[in-house]
Amino acid sequence: KALILGDMLELGADSKHEHQAIADLLKEKEFEKVYLVGAEFSAIITEYPRYENIEQLTAELQHQPLLNHLILIKGSRGIQLEKIIPFV
Repeated sequence: KALILGDMLELGADSKHEHQAIADLLKEKEFEKVYLVGAEFSAIITEYPRYENIEQLTAELQHQPLLNHLILIKGSRGIQLEKIIPFV
């Protein structure tokens, strides 16, 4: 299993706290393959790989494709995660 999560753009003042809470929960649940995309996720403290934008993640997936994985892709429409579908 793999998770590709994009920023939640509609959170306003609670954004940093909520993005950190998501990363902390993922660690607590011991998810291994997690990719975080966007400026909000890039600003938190986590061991998971973070990408400022979809182009950075696309470059990573071209070099390290996610073969034989069930993949959950979730994020605000503004992050444009649909652009990575050809690369997973």
